[in-house]
Amino acid sequence: MFQELLRRRVPQILGVYLAVGWGALEFSDWLVNRYLLSPYLIDFILLAWGMMTPTVLMLAWFHGAPGRDKWTAVERIGIPVNVALAALLLFVSFGDKELGATTTSVTIENEAGETEERLVPKSEFRKHVALFYLDNESGDTALDWLQYGIAWALQADLLQDVFVESRTDFTSRFERAGMDSGLRVPLALKREIADEVHLENFLTGTIAGNAEQLTVTTALYETERGKLLEERTFSGSDVFELVDSISLQLKRDLQIPAQHIEEARDLPAKEILTNSLPAFRSYVDGVHSMEVQNEWEAAARYLEDAIELDPSFAWAHTLLFFDRLLLSDTQGSTESLMSAIELNYKLPERVQFGLRTNYYRLVKQDPEKAMNVAGMWSELFPDDINAHQLIALLHTEMGERESAIASYERILDIDPGQFDYFRAIGSLYQQMGEFERAADFYQRYADQFPDDARSFTALGGLSSDQGDHDTALEYYERALLLDPENTWVMLSLVRTAFNLGRFDEALGQLEEALAVSQTAERRVAVYDAFRVYYTQRGQLRLAVDYMHRAWAETTPPVTLMQKKLMELGVYAQAGMSQVALDTLEAISRTLSPPLDLLPPLGAIEIAIELEDTTMIREAVAGLERLIAGLGIEALRPLVLYAEGKVFELDGQCDQAIINYRRSLELEPTEVNLNTAIGRCYRELGELDPALESIERTLRINPYYARAHYEKALVHLDRSEPGQAREHLQTALEVWRDADPDYDLPQKARARLKALE
Repeated sequence: MFQELLRRRVPQILGVYLAVGWGALEFSDWLVNRYLLSPYLIDFILLAWGMMTPTVLMLAWFHGAPGRDKWTAVERIGIPVNVALAALLLFVSFGDKELGATTTSVTIENEAGETEERLVPKSEFRKHVALFYLDNESGDTALDWLQYGIAWALQADLLQDVFVESRTDFTSRFERAGMDSGLRVPLALKREIADEVHLENFLTGTIAGNAEQLTVTTALYETERGKLLEERTFSGSDVFELVDSISLQLKRDLQIPAQHIEEARDLPAKEILTNSLPAFRSYVDGVHSMEVQNEWEAAARYLEDAIELDPSFAWAHTLLFFDRLLLSDTQGSTESLMSAIELNYKLPERVQFGLRTNYYRLVKQDPEKAMNVAGMWSELFPDDINAHQLIALLHTEMGERESAIASYERILDIDPGQFDYFRAIGSLYQQMGEFERAADFYQRYADQFPDDARSFTALGGLSSDQGDHDTALEYYERALLLDPENTWVMLSLVRTAFNLGRFDEALGQLEEALAVSQTAERRVAVYDAFRVYYTQRGQLRLAVDYMHRAWAETTPPVTLMQKKLMELGVYAQAGMSQVALDTLEAISRTLSPPLDLLPPLGAIEIAIELEDTTMIREAVAGLERLIAGLGIEALRPLVLYAEGKVFELDGQCDQAIINYRRSLELEPTEVNLNTAIGRCYRELGELDPALESIERTLRINPYYARAHYEKALVHLDRSEPGQAREHLQTALEVWRDADPDYDLPQKARARLKALE
């Protein structure tokens, strides 16, 4: 047989075939790395090479011997079958794979209107990795800060590479698991978190040694199976050089194309961060204060220390910009932003995009250019969730909810594990009054997390907005079974109890919610609910008291400032208009651009309660400047309502109705606007439309006392005293314990007394 094989030259032909195939593989490997072609191309050629071996053997056997040979039946059948099977297997194996270039060309237009063409990786070739904090195994607590520092420095270094998407922001998931620090997290939980956020790899590590000679051991895992892919050990005395080594090796282990690694911009960690270890230590303490501890003032001090040690520390300027903005220090924030932009050559490009977006948004007050820059960011880094989050935020501020939904859906395309965006999309649809579509997204979240109380609070809130309070109650009770001390669920039950007329029960639930609220954030939410409860019941002094309690625990300062502005109307409603005006003046004195545009938010609340048309007009003009400057078109419904109030106070109720309806179209869930519309119809003598409008409010908020009072007036005008008496009694039941000087209950009692 061997002699026959030699005579037919089978070994020789097979050897040539194998040699040519091996050469093709080597050449393909060179092409893949040299021209950034798909790595699947090598696997494709390898499989095709192996699958076609039977055909080569048949040709060699039947045609390898000297002389002419005829085609046999074996060949006529065998070769087509082999080719067909090979084609079928190749199609099944690579039909959904990209076999061409790993990059694609995109044309972008910058904020100056100039276009440029760039090569960006295709989505299927980007590598996604979760970076978890390292664990200090050295026994030296002086190295504890490096547990966070190395992870954050590694992420900063990897941000330079367009082929890599990395994340470290898992604080909320650690808190959910009761591991607030993010340290000593079990491997199984790390795998679960990486899987939840749809990152195909995750990196863990440990620190050993001492300050003179550190040893960092990293372990790269495949998320789906939890399989260890590579374990590496790095030693050295320079933290930044260790980070560079870890970053380079990680990219190789992630199988980033070698040619790209060689040619891509990859500055040393010292260049993009700082060459001062003390400055880096202060920076890490600052980031830890912000991201882990929520201590904004401490973060500012640490970051300022880092900049004092190294004025060219661009990352520290960037973080200080955000921190000072949260501290309501707009002048300092702007200075930090401009310093970061001046040093942007030290920052990864995607960070530069974020800074430029905020520059046009906050400093230049040009929302169109801000959106343009954010769009460039998303085009060059289409898998960067932060870019799409920013675009969604900008669209929401601009009142473009459908575009915001499209951005959130893009995030879900990138990372189907970002399930929280199901609720975000559902909330936007709910605000638009598209309840069926909202229910679909809420249900999709519930399908993923049937044991998450938020699944049912979202569905309950949707039922409540449709006036189905019994169904809402069922959802909330199911949520409470899953999480008996969940403050948000308990507050949802308060709202439902009030809508069902169970006022004492609602108050008791508020007390219970306060008792179990262990964090400032939760207590603020409960105090806000108390404020709303007492406002609805006409107990405005108590409402003011709880408003003050909420203010005392609200952080960061910029959030407190915005909260105060939005709630100044409570002062005016309680007869404390001078306190409201003094507070507004005090806030205004502390603000510098662009936050100096915000005071009209407070002025409009005060003016509407005081029914001061001159003040309302001035506040509306201020809101228009705010909308134009920051692009917050989402404030348009408030402007329309305020303009409608002026028309109503001036006796132009027909025009007021137009404005109120336009406001309601933009905010369909603000059903109490129907009460104002009904009031205007009554003033015009159109009693049937008046009744219909007010009933729309009461279908959703059945114990809204003002609506009952207005409906009673309509029935009086219709000469229906029995029905008027019924609604006056309901309003007075809600206002049973109202402040003695609150005017609406006094008017209702006078009307009822006149009827009697």
